[in-house]
Amino acid sequence: MTQKYILLSTLVLLSILSCKKNGNDKTSGPLRVKAETDASGSMIYSYNAEHQIVKAEFDNGFKKLEYLYEPGKITNTIIEASNTYIIHYSLNSKGYISSQQYEGDTEMRYYEYNDRNFLTRTYNDQTPRWEAIYHYNASTGLLDSIRTTTGNTWSNTSVFLYYTDKNSSLLDENFGRSFFGKSSVHPIKSVASRRPDGNQVKVSVTNFTYTYDNKERISSLSFTTSSGQSGSTTYTYYE
Repeated sequence: MTQKYILLSTLVLLSILSCKKNGNDKTSGPLRVKAETDASGSMIYSYNAEHQIVKAEFDNGFKKLEYLYEPGKITNTIIEASNTYIIHYSLNSKGYISSQQYEGDTEMRYYEYNDRNFLTRTYNDQTPRWEAIYHYNASTGLLDSIRTTTGNTWSNTSVFLYYTDKNSSLLDENFGRSFFGKSSVHPIKSVASRRPDGNQVKVSVTNFTYTYDNKERISSLSFTTSSGQSGSTTYTYYE
């Protein structure tokens, strides 16, 4: 289950409203990411008339995501070369995800939001319970930190800084995933993560830099970590 949650979080971080006809329509509409490309290939995104993501597919066939929408629920199918995962989401009255379950598993994960439609807590129903608490800046609405625990044991805290002079074009809504609630509007500058490591606390930092196109949309994202890892992703959009 841990690998599945990491997979979901990655999809989410890689991380709605485009054209009125289909994902290839070039009429004006809300901003939608068309493709993101990194060393592993290009992920191509398609959207429905309601500007929700319906498919994301690697051009090399490595992975495909499909979304089916029904009243009060979403089914997300993740197809890989050797595995297929199906995630069932239930939605609250605002259309945000309230719970999720992998098909074939008994574990449930739950989501809670505040009155500003920001995600404030996620947790599961297992013992000991895994839980993440999201803290926001009261004036800006930016996500300040996420603290996770397993049972009564602290497992990680991540602290976020932003480029506040720029707006992000890589929010969940730009990938057709507004069902995860509102996102912080500025691009992330860095994430500092603290976690227990034996009798000590290990600290790691990931820094992000961006380039922009002539419409002030993010055209590339690069990252470096304190452990020496690095990488980059480029983005294109439906016009």
